[in-house]
Amino acid sequence: MKRKKITKMLALTMTVAILLSGCASDDVASEVTENFEDSVMTESSLAQEETVIPAEDVWESMDIEFSSGDLEVGYDETENTTIEFLDESEIVVSGGGVELADNVVAITAGGTYILSGSIAEGQVVVDVAQDENVQLVLNGVKMHCEKHAALYIEQAKKVFLTLAAGSENTLSGGEIYELASKDSDVDGVIFSREDMTINGSGTLCISTAYQHGIVSEKILSVTGGDLEITSAGHALDGKNCVKIKSGTFTLTAGEDGIHSGNEDSNKGYVYIEDGIFTINAVDDGIHADGHLLVDGGEILIAQSNEGMEGRTVTIRDGKIALKSEDDGINATASKEETTEALQGAGEEAANETKEEPVVFIRFMGGEVVVDANGDGIDSNGNLYMEEGNVCVYGPLSDGDAAIDYETAAVVTGGVMLASGSSGMSVGFGRQSTQCSFMYAFESTKLASETVTVSDSSGNTIIAWTPDKDYSCIVVTTPLLVKGYTYTVHAGEEQGEIELTDIVASNRGHQEMGGGPGGMPGNPPESLPEDMRFREGMKPPEGMERPARMPRPEEQTAK
Repeated sequence: MKRKKITKMLALTMTVAILLSGCASDDVASEVTENFEDSVMTESSLAQEETVIPAEDVWESMDIEFSSGDLEVGYDETENTTIEFLDESEIVVSGGGVELADNVVAITAGGTYILSGSIAEGQVVVDVAQDENVQLVLNGVKMHCEKHAALYIEQAKKVFLTLAAGSENTLSGGEIYELASKDSDVDGVIFSREDMTINGSGTLCISTAYQHGIVSEKILSVTGGDLEITSAGHALDGKNCVKIKSGTFTLTAGEDGIHSGNEDSNKGYVYIEDGIFTINAVDDGIHADGHLLVDGGEILIAQSNEGMEGRTVTIRDGKIALKSEDDGINATASKEETTEALQGAGEEAANETKEEPVVFIRFMGGEVVVDANGDGIDSNGNLYMEEGNVCVYGPLSDGDAAIDYETAAVVTGGVMLASGSSGMSVGFGRQSTQCSFMYAFESTKLASETVTVSDSSGNTIIAWTPDKDYSCIVVTTPLLVKGYTYTVHAGEEQGEIELTDIVASNRGHQEMGGGPGGMPGNPPESLPEDMRFREGMKPPEGMERPARMPRPEEQTAK
């Protein structure tokens, strides 16, 4: 290696040490990224001639655009219909397109409707022509509906739910719905059979002990607003997809925080462009039957069974911290897709072989912290590490691992530090272009014992203190160079790792992960310091984290 390159690598040592001490730093991340290309990564890449497995750009099949109507929050206050709830029971309507019956407001024509006031027991129903749009402006509404959805959208081309600036709106439901056969599937405080967009800058609070908070049987889009949802089921549920451009979300869910489920392989996806999220979920923090794509935002999943799950999970940008009882980030095909693939494999003679679904986890940027009691990062397909900073506090049980994958794990850039148990530990594969190593210690190290990796001159390459006990680490950074020997130190134990190949291990290299992870271990009693977001990334005021996560036997049954 040229002396110039060595000098640059040494100059970056302190920067990277600072970065990895917290695994997420706004001040140094961009500086490190800018310098990586000119430092050791270039020579590491040239030294490796193996072909890198391509990562499929599956999001090209997703509709991640937002229409002008999704973003439009204005309305003409003179050309609309106003609906005012008075004295908890009286309803006053000014304008057309509305029919009233037994405290039910039926909207029968397209247009803009402004709602305000409070009603103890009421409902708004939208049922207009299939080619008509409806804009509902919530301007200080408080409405409870005990036996049905408080807002029920039966038919429309699309409904825009606008939260008026400065307004506080509350919708709530009862414990059991009384439904006729034609609407027996209604299962949310807000339930729409059509595409629905929530926008504006006001606040919407939803609470229900029956099923879900907000449900769309088609596309659920959110482009603004402050949403606070407490639900027995999913907080946000879009059958075809959930798309979020911006907003503030405080989601407490008895099932998934954000959910999209659809048997169609081109649907059932979740896309997050931006937003601030605090999620406490009994099941998954964010779940997609299809693809899950994160392009930005600040996401704190303070409690979950699995933090993020999809057939594919791609993180291109954003700040994510999650805590899970089982897997932290999980990629897996749906049961239906897996069954079809297996059936196809048994029908080869009839030329009816089913194509196996694409499954992977892909890091393309951003900053991610995972605290998992199951597998930290678990792909039942491939794992790609390309850019970004990823820190994993993995399981204490030997039945799980900090990273796990089914077929291949390829690292071409970025920084990943993973600590956890050693029983099922695996490292990255030889098709990588960036160096990595797995190191198993002779004894379990305490969470307070700092890990340092130094070069032959004693310069610290990385240093960080895992927030949980650990006996094995997996490390990749552009500062590791093939052909060099490094010293690994933790507690009273010290050893060497020689990078004779693009991948290395002090106990013989292990790759090719297994299938689904095992049972989760005991959770830590509090949220790790590194999972507490810095300035601008704190949960909304009044939102408290649980003292500990519930054990499986304590969780609410579905």
